[in-house]
Amino acid sequence: MFPMQQKGGCAVNGWRMCFFILLGLNALHDLRKREILLTPTLIYCFILLWRCLLSETSGETLLMDCGPGILLLGLSIGTKGKVGVGDCWILLASGLELGLYAAIVVLWSAVMLITAVSVGFLLSGKTNRTEKQELPMVPFLFAAALSWQLFCG
Repeated sequence: MFPMQQKGGCAVNGWRMCFFILLGLNALHDLRKREILLTPTLIYCFILLWRCLLSETSGETLLMDCGPGILLLGLSIGTKGKVGVGDCWILLASGLELGLYAAIVVLWSAVMLITAVSVGFLLSGKTNRTEKQELPMVPFLFAAALSWQLFCG
């Protein structure tokens, strides 16, 4: 592990701050254009992979940390793109930066937030059941990850 880096701990180092800044920028971009900033996100994912390899993280741990992102990628392929591939990259970065447990909690929390907002739209009459309403996922992942860091991390 790198100094100040504690998976599941409350230490916030420069890399963790970079992660939340990138996640916040991606959330804003996803709200506006329904896409993520792919190049910076991919670069950050490769930097995280490189850090894990330099810290002699075991292959099993690395694969498990990437698991939620890989699982979401399978879901994206299975739904023919209804779940964006960009969401998969964001979740992959979350797993590498925050750890497996946190990535699972972040994904679950984001899905619960999306569900609550969707039910809110239905109850408020802003949308009807026959109309197709698409919500960007990254802002919910950002809210969930930030909440996890503040309250659990």
